[in-house]
Amino acid sequence: MFSKTPLINFILMLLCSAGGSLSQEQPLVRFDIDKGVLTNAYQVHSLNKEEAARHVPVHLRGIVIGEAEPGGSGFAIQDETSGLYLTGSPEVVAQLHPGDEIEVTGSSDPGWFTPAVVAKTVRKLGVKKLPDPKQVTFEELLTGRFEAQWVEIRGIVRSCEPSWNDPRKNRIMLATGGEKLVIRWNVSQAPEPLVDAEVRVRGVCYYLANKNRQLISPMLAVPHEVPISVEVPAPADRFSTPFRSVDTLMQYVQEGSYGHSVHVRGVVTRYQPGEYVNIRDGESGLRVETSQKGDLKPGDEVDIIGFSKQGNYSPILEEAIFRKRSSGAPPPPIRLTKPADTFEHDADLVKLAGTFEGLEFLPWGWLFDFRTDDGMNFQALLRRGEGLTDPPRLPVGGRYNITGVCSVDKNSEGLTSGFYQPRYFQILLRRPDDLALIQPPSWWTRQRIIRALVTAVGISLVTIAVIVLIARRRLKEHEAQRIAAQAEFRVLFAERSRMAREIHDTLAQGLGSTSIQLEFIKSRLKDASPDIARHLELARELVHNSLADIRNAIWDMRSQALHDGDLVSALENTMRQLTEGSVVKCRTKVNGRPRRPAPATENELLHIGQEALSNAVKHAHATRIELGIDFEEKLIRLSIKDNGCGFSADKPPMHAAAFGIIGMRERVEQLRGELLIKSDRQAGTQVIATVPAPA
Repeated sequence: MFSKTPLINFILMLLCSAGGSLSQEQPLVRFDIDKGVLTNAYQVHSLNKEEAARHVPVHLRGIVIGEAEPGGSGFAIQDETSGLYLTGSPEVVAQLHPGDEIEVTGSSDPGWFTPAVVAKTVRKLGVKKLPDPKQVTFEELLTGRFEAQWVEIRGIVRSCEPSWNDPRKNRIMLATGGEKLVIRWNVSQAPEPLVDAEVRVRGVCYYLANKNRQLISPMLAVPHEVPISVEVPAPADRFSTPFRSVDTLMQYVQEGSYGHSVHVRGVVTRYQPGEYVNIRDGESGLRVETSQKGDLKPGDEVDIIGFSKQGNYSPILEEAIFRKRSSGAPPPPIRLTKPADTFEHDADLVKLAGTFEGLEFLPWGWLFDFRTDDGMNFQALLRRGEGLTDPPRLPVGGRYNITGVCSVDKNSEGLTSGFYQPRYFQILLRRPDDLALIQPPSWWTRQRIIRALVTAVGISLVTIAVIVLIARRRLKEHEAQRIAAQAEFRVLFAERSRMAREIHDTLAQGLGSTSIQLEFIKSRLKDASPDIARHLELARELVHNSLADIRNAIWDMRSQALHDGDLVSALENTMRQLTEGSVVKCRTKVNGRPRRPAPATENELLHIGQEALSNAVKHAHATRIELGIDFEEKLIRLSIKDNGCGFSADKPPMHAAAFGIIGMRERVEQLRGELLIKSDRQAGTQVIATVPAPA
């Protein structure tokens, strides 16, 4: 346990210098930065970012395990507690080598991933054997706790080639734990072939981190003095190994192994230099990822060495190399008649028919949307290339033959074990002429149908708008006409009322007086001769009839009652005047909400009612009269029913009432209504006038 007192810290340094070590099982206590100097790597790593930024003094001793880059200032040491990353003067650091025991003074620094130390003085004490490395796995490296520590890991070399930014170093890709680890080996050339060899690698673990101090990936740096131990050597000639058929890759075998390369052979169906090549082996296709560039074209037979890996649906090969065997004619595409057949030809050159539905633009190419005859949707991808900057123009709805490499997508849904049935695929086009039109689209495409519908809807809306405008204009015109007619009617009605008053005050009064005088003369000439009496009676009758005609004419001309009230009150006044002082009983019944119709309608209904009431009193000799008015939404129904003598429909009356009926019919026809007369000699008469009168 680390003490907080300088004395015990000094004793601890003596023990370390004497070769003592602390067991990893021994508990370590975080150092108090306010009460002393940091004396080991564990104490430095115990600082957080803010504490390390306070530049806490450091005085420690350890063995150099990681050398600096040429001209660089960073290196790594390891003491009895852990490994630690330091930076110092490039001149001093360049003199350090793995195995050097040194004493360092300096201060803490936050570092990029873990706290580090900025060295002020570095004193070499001697040379020691490198410590035994910690055996680690890739999963353990991902914990991030092995920063600047001396570790060892096993795996199979996938690639070994000079580093792209420093040819004095080799960059090794090591497959381990189902993942790939980058190894930086500070040698200009590997002493023996390492690709496909099983190896043990010792080196210093470093981490690539982001600006938030979060781990991105681990990496091992191997000093130039440290060899890579080969446990199973690589084949002397990798192409001499037995080749396997493509359809056996990643199939079940009782003695199966994973990690080493495989040797396959096939005919090229598509080649993208420096990226990938597709081959066909029998009835199986394979995608091979390779950075090798060569003169390959469709139809060439090639041998390929690569490492198998599970692709989106079928296995692929990666980190592959190839060797051309012979040339031949390009292989024909496999004709597919059912979309489900595509899932059996992943990574192979195929051909199928589909209907073009649309185009999507991507930064690296274009996606053409197609639909098969049985309704399955898929896409064809065409990459941008030299001289190809615009996509081919395809008419939507056209039927095409699509030729290209099939790429089946596993999707993220489905079973976790057992048989998996994919549901989606893409066709990777090689060039624009892989899309061949076989049937042009019908003129009635979906876009044109939509346009036609939109046009029809637009025309309908415009037509409706025009109709509404015309209707509003006509309504305004009708309203103006109605107002003008009402004004004209009021003028005419006033003039007729004036004339009626003049007739009433002159002619009617004169005839009335004459009738009275004739009555007086008749009463005094009781002994007159029959001839004189007959002429006197005839004169009285003529005056009486003329007075009745004048009264009716006055009703027609003035309808003064409508000035003092509505239709109901006017008819009730007429009925009261005709029956006053008689035995006739009258009753009025009104249904609906009473309202006043147009003046012309109201005036004509008043005359019809007056005529019917007059006929009931004068000609039918009724003792009971029922007046009914029904106000409906768009109609007014006037009914006058009596219990008089009535008449037969087969033999209409010949007296003046018949002319009154004719007049009523004419008035109703002018109003575009209906007149119904029900009469029977035993049941009386009912006159029903129905005329339109909207609310």
